[in-house]
Amino acid sequence: MRRRKMFTVITLLLSLYLGLGLAFHIRWQTALEACRQMLRARGAFVEPEVLGGPVGLFFDLTYWPVYAWANYYHDGTPFATPCTHPSGTNPIEHEHAGSGRADRDVLDLHGCTRKTWTTDLSSSARRSMM
Repeated sequence: MRRRKMFTVITLLLSLYLGLGLAFHIRWQTALEACRQMLRARGAFVEPEVLGGPVGLFFDLTYWPVYAWANYYHDGTPFATPCTHPSGTNPIEHEHAGSGRADRDVLDLHGCTRKTWTTDLSSSARRSMM
């Protein structure tokens, strides 16, 4: 009887863990696809999916707490995409004609673009970085 209760508890915890992993996988893939479509629409480079299909699902189901923590630590969201990176490597930039500035936009969780910062692209600023 005791073994049966223990088995039931472990089965419930495992089901909860895998269910949360599946929800994480679906939400993350949705955010990645929205980012890829936005990058394609802007003519930017779109990274190919490396671990897709069953292999990607397996990793997302088993390691979702690690992925969520790392994404949140680095990008401030558990569903990080190339569009949410707050660094200078963000692929979404718009240079203002003749102003020497570029606005960097980040795609938030709801698919909305928001302006995050402005970078000076003037030749004097580039020389001072060298």
